Amino acid sequence: MSELSKEMFCQPNYERVLLAYCFDSVENYYIIASAIGSKDFLLPDHEMIWLIIGTLIKRDVPKVDGELVLNEADHNGVLQKIGGYDYIRSILNIDTTKDNLQYYIDKILNSSTKHQLHNSLSRNMSNTEVDARNEDVTATDMIGTVSSDIMDLSIKSKAVKEATNLSDGLDEYIEERRYNPVEYCGISTGFDILDKQIDGLVPGALHVVCARPKHGKSTFLAAVGAYVAYNLGKPTLCVDTEMPFEQWRARIISMLAIVPERVVTHGGYTDEQYEKICKAAKIINKGKYFHEYMPGYNVEKLIALYKKYKHVEGMEFAIFDYIKAPSGADFKNKKEYQVLGDVTTALKDLAGELEIPVLCANQINRQDDIADSDRILRYADVLMFFKPKSKEEMDKVHPFEKEYGTHKLIITDSRRGGTTPEEGIGYSFTKRMLHLSEAPKQLIDYNESKKEERNDESNDPKESF
Repeated sequence: MSELSKEMFCQPNYERVLLAYCFDSVENYYIIASAIGSKDFLLPDHEMIWLIIGTLIKRDVPKVDGELVLNEADHNGVLQKIGGYDYIRSILNIDTTKDNLQYYIDKILNSSTKHQLHNSLSRNMSNTEVDARNEDVTATDMIGTVSSDIMDLSIKSKAVKEATNLSDGLDEYIEERRYNPVEYCGISTGFDILDKQIDGLVPGALHVVCARPKHGKSTFLAAVGAYVAYNLGKPTLCVDTEMPFEQWRARIISMLAIVPERVVTHGGYTDEQYEKICKAAKIINKGKYFHEYMPGYNVEKLIALYKKYKHVEGMEFAIFDYIKAPSGADFKNKKEYQVLGDVTTALKDLAGELEIPVLCANQINRQDDIADSDRILRYADVLMFFKPKSKEEMDKVHPFEKEYGTHKLIITDSRRGGTTPEEGIGYSFTKRMLHLSEAPKQLIDYNESKKEERNDESNDPKESF
């Protein structure tokens, strides 16, 4: 089946031209190899020639010629399989021009991708037939598997990019920033001080909020997600390992309507509450804020789901609540901190691959240690701790406790700067209505600290190059 499908999609003339480019120069081989692998040559003879050329180049030959390839093929007993002397000579006689190299690379990649798609669909069709009456495998599971395979293939087919010279577009970039400054580079969280500290939610970055159980980390994630989805109009997906959809929906309604969550859930609204809830519903109906309850998650399924929503819904922001050992984790061969590190790495890679910001939660213990994994610390671009203020902290600002907030967000690590002292950013958190906002008064003047930071950066750069 596989060989038959290869014949169906193979473009032998294009493959021959690419091999001819390799005979022209070693440089051409490396250009081709940066985009194409041996399996992309669908004709077995060409795949074998490609492998032989690669073997010779690893030996640091200055140039690949027909005689070297023929001798290597003869030594390995495959001379007749690659067509012998006459076939290699015919490839050597092909005229090539450097300008057309990318054209032929694209043609081969297109044929190879079609072949892989055909194989994927055939394999999934066979699996569907095998599990047709298997009650342990749902239709949703089948659709998820097929979608995941196709999403991976789609992303892979677009993944080959040329490296960019630092000087490319440099003058335009500088002029653009000079006359059109931006307040921050990432997506707004809806919290002004936080945005300025961390430069917003930067695409490709992993942001982690740590908190003890029941201290508001899920509310924080939900508030940021609601702002991004409804205020900024950016499709957002929250994968939740703890909260079913019905509970999560009531929370979001409560948050937007500023009506107690219990009232939203139990009903029997007053006219005023009903009006507020209807306004919240109008906001919700205009946006895309998706929720997936995944209590027994595994990393592969998690990543596949995010990729699906990126491809199908144009997702621009991902939330994960929260980092913990996945279902079926193998603790015989790995310690828990290694498993959690693997989850964190996968989320970090996802952010980079999809070029979106990822915000996730992590649970901490009584000593405020990050649960079981220093790798979370290592791979997070921004690490924050959300916690209620202590009685001593509240007493220090008595009788103005409400103005300084009930909670604080401490930014301990940030690749873009903007960490905070222990006082953190003050937050007012009304738990009944899940209303979260930056406190009107702060113990630290963050505007002043940013001015000092800019003054430090305004010194003329030393000529050290």
